[in-house]
Amino acid sequence: MPTTRRNFLKHSAASLAVGSLATIALGAQPSSKPAAAAPKPDSKPDSKPDAKPMTKPAAKPTNPAPQSLSVLILGGTGFLGPAFTDALLARGHKVTLFNRGMREAKRREANRPSQVPDGVNVLFGNRDPEKTADDWRSADGESKTRPESPKGLHELEGKTFDAVMDTSGYYPRHVKASAELLAKSVKHYIFISTVSV
Repeated sequence: MPTTRRNFLKHSAASLAVGSLATIALGAQPSSKPAAAAPKPDSKPDSKPDAKPMTKPAAKPTNPAPQSLSVLILGGTGFLGPAFTDALLARGHKVTLFNRGMREAKRREANRPSQVPDGVNVLFGNRDPEKTADDWRSADGESKTRPESPKGLHELEGKTFDAVMDTSGYYPRHVKASAELLAKSVKHYIFISTVSV
């Protein structure tokens, strides 16, 4: 199967980021084998209307890191997130995603398989400290937000991680809010930016 430019970029970025975690967080030399992100199977959900979406099986460590890290990915279900998640799991790290839950909810509604592998912890909230995880629903005209929906970064308070991979910082104020909240409870904060920040 030919590699697309998009897949090449995703897997290259994931390998570099995961490799930098080993070097930075552990003070270790990078492995002689690069951390490879597992390719995604081209599977489709059962076409029956009442069929439940398939869950993505957890990746088995193929090139375990010298030490397992607890890594938080802000976002995690978009362009780079799934490749990072797969690469981290392939190295034997523990992965937590923090997002609004929008993509996974839309995938369930469309009877599509989950992007989140088994064993990955998911916390819900919003990068904007003034909004709830459900604010996307009212913006999409779906329904009003639920009162119990987590607000802002609340779900991250009191949690500790070895590293954070921030791939969803669209506004400087969002990055500042998460960096300030996590400053004392995270050893390394890796921010992957675009020209928009």
